[in-house]
Amino acid sequence: MDQRLFDAAQTGNLELLEELLTEDRLILEKVPLCSETPLDIAVLAGKTEFAKEVIRLKPRFATEVNKDGSSPIHVASANGYVEIVKELLMLTNNQVVGSCNLCCHKDIEGRTALHCAVIKGRIGVIRELINSACSSDCVRQVTARNETVLHLCIKNNQFEALKVLLESVDDDELLNAKDRGGNTLLHLAISKRHYQIIEYLLLNQATVNRLQVNAKNSLNLTASDIFDLLLSSSCEIHDIEIRETLRNAGAERSRDIIPNDQQVGGAIPPTPVISSQDVPTVHQDHVTIPIQEPIMSRATKVLKDFSKEIFGEIENSTSETRNALMVVAVLIATITYQGGINPPGGVWQDHKHDNNSTITANSTALGYTMHHAGKAVMVYEHLCFILFMVFNTVGFFTSLIIISLLTSRFPLKAWLRLAVISMATAFGCGVCFIASFSGCIKIFLLLFFCSAVLGWYYWWIEKIALVALRRLNNSENGNYFQRIVQFIASHSFRPNNAVQDEVQTR
Repeated sequence: MDQRLFDAAQTGNLELLEELLTEDRLILEKVPLCSETPLDIAVLAGKTEFAKEVIRLKPRFATEVNKDGSSPIHVASANGYVEIVKELLMLTNNQVVGSCNLCCHKDIEGRTALHCAVIKGRIGVIRELINSACSSDCVRQVTARNETVLHLCIKNNQFEALKVLLESVDDDELLNAKDRGGNTLLHLAISKRHYQIIEYLLLNQATVNRLQVNAKNSLNLTASDIFDLLLSSSCEIHDIEIRETLRNAGAERSRDIIPNDQQVGGAIPPTPVISSQDVPTVHQDHVTIPIQEPIMSRATKVLKDFSKEIFGEIENSTSETRNALMVVAVLIATITYQGGINPPGGVWQDHKHDNNSTITANSTALGYTMHHAGKAVMVYEHLCFILFMVFNTVGFFTSLIIISLLTSRFPLKAWLRLAVISMATAFGCGVCFIASFSGCIKIFLLLFFCSAVLGWYYWWIEKIALVALRRLNNSENGNYFQRIVQFIASHSFRPNNAVQDEVQTR
């Protein structure tokens, strides 16, 4: 290509183009076959007016492809040059190429102009392409990996592009299409943990009623199976909401799905599908046998709902909010711990008895002549001391609970919980030591402390049961251990029966 023509295309200099054409009317014909055309250069540089002029003078340049198999409309779409795309689409059928051929032309990876626009999230170009005369053919094109435009939206995290396409195209076949691995849109959204897309697909009435939520990929996995595999390796902030959204949409694991025509012995009616959320199941010879679940008390259900609400509130908050809450909780824990160990008035520094003639100012003021070193001075005002310790202890343990909830996703959380329990134990021992009577305050502290410790040890019981299940699930006692863990899960206060989900994943 003439260097001056290249410079004119790169800078969009129409005057130079006219000057070159005046000198040589065939200059555009002399572009070597192996090099890029002036239209390619102008489109790549975003020179709209220059590109329009070249299209008018030499429309066949619109069909020329580069070494990657990309035509000018691919480049313009990927870079979001809406006006250039419009000009290319306006080429009429009596010219070298029709607009439909431009829309459906694929590069070496099987991508059309719409695919390129979707990958980069060029909303303006996407609207222009799907509103063109060939939109129906353009939208249904797939790449070399059998990916539709909707698959590419999710793989490239283009949520807005996905919304535009789903709002503009009403096609159930496209909505439930599978890529080369047999993955649907929901499979991909779950594997990427893209909560915004999952919520849009499963909570939007325009899509949820048409989406096949229990479709299986080439590995015979449903979206729920993939989510279980993700949970077995790591946990993230929106996992509770994702699990709840899947369940509300009717998503099931592949082993829980029973074909409509399946019967046992030909004489017994098909086994009804039982939701894994309500009754856990054990599979024996492809027959689903329900396990009778104990009836939960009203108090247990209330605690489950409360736990679910608490975890949801934490995970729906921003990281800045959680950090601020952590700072406040740690500050409260520090203040209340110090207040419990060293209450107002301090502690006695010496022993005084009735038969001792030495009477300190404190004992005289309080009307007592007997006290013991290390005991709180405030303890001789029983009511005041009890009220102070009760409210101080409530504040201390509440702050520890908040800290534990905020760190529930942290690594080494078992050791962190051990540290919290140790600190709570030290606090309880210290308060019991400075209190010189065994009354309501000690009983209250004992009950509060035992309830907190039992809560942590219950978590260890769950983990031990899971380890036993994983090691013995292939033995003849496997079902017995599974029933034990499912019984534990049914009484767990953790949201969404997290333990039961982990058991069923195994």
